[in-house]
Amino acid sequence: MKNIIQSNYTHYYINNSYDFVTLLLIMVGFVSIFQKDTAHKLITISAISLSITLNYIKFGGVDITVTNIIADFLTTYLIIKSGKSIHMQKFNLARLLISFLLALSIFSLYSKPATFLIYKQQTNVNDIVVFYRFMDTIGETLVILIIGAIALLTKKLW
Repeated sequence: MKNIIQSNYTHYYINNSYDFVTLLLIMVGFVSIFQKDTAHKLITISAISLSITLNYIKFGGVDITVTNIIADFLTTYLIIKSGKSIHMQKFNLARLLISFLLALSIFSLYSKPATFLIYKQQTNVNDIVVFYRFMDTIGETLVILIIGAIALLTKKLW
């Protein structure tokens, strides 16, 4: 009679830096659950956002990366300046179940590949548009950065 349970050890290792970023995102997410102080919560939320930004770089979304970094810095600054604390809601099983079912239904919508991947084209519209999206986002973020720098230097926040 064969053993049903076998004791084979599997070694898990990090394949590349992107696996490390995903692992970092998961670990910081677990750490952020147990934080009590507002400063610690803010630091862990910023670390999660940084890991998400690194995943945007992984998939080639440079414009989204720049926008996310600017939005993170502005949000962090405004939370610090407001002086208010971040309150967490108590655990609710019904809310968790609804969130899980919603995530599962959204995930099932994206189970098929996009149509432009099926046709194997050399250049598609998406490749052309990405460059213009990047330039547009750089312009927007530079304007926001200049306005933020002027506001910080003159100590006037709108």
